[in-house]
Amino acid sequence: MNRLIGKKKDKAPAPTLDDISGKMDSRGEGIDKKINDLDIQLRKQMETVKKLKGPAKASAKNRAMMILKQKKKYMQQRDQLYAQQFNIDQVTYAQATVKDTQETVKAMKGATKELKKEMKSLKITEIE
Repeated sequence: MNRLIGKKKDKAPAPTLDDISGKMDSRGEGIDKKINDLDIQLRKQMETVKKLKGPAKASAKNRAMMILKQKKKYMQQRDQLYAQQFNIDQVTYAQATVKDTQETVKAMKGATKELKKEMKSLKITEIE
C-alpha cells in the first residue's frame, strides 16, 4: 500500500545458515592471515632484540611484547569465531536430520499403504 511519504521497502531475505557459515569462514581466514603476519613481525622483532643492547633492546622487547599481545587477542577472536561456526554447523546438521526424518516417515507411510493393499489381495486359502 502506498503511504503518504512513499512505498514501504521490501525486506531482503534472511540469510541462510550456509551463508553465515561462509562469511564466518572468510572472516576466520582473514584473522588467520593477520596472525601469520604478526608471527612474521614477531620473529623479525626477536632477531632485532638479539642484536641490540641497552635501551634500544628494551624498546625492541616492548615492541615484541605488544606484537605478542595483539597475536593473543587475534587468537582469542579466532577461537570464538570457530566456536560460533561450530554451533551454526551443528544447527545445520540438525535441520538436515529433521528433513531426512520427515522424508523417511513419508516413505514409510507410503510403504505401509502398499503393504496393506498387498495383504488384502493375498488369499491365505490359496497358499495351501
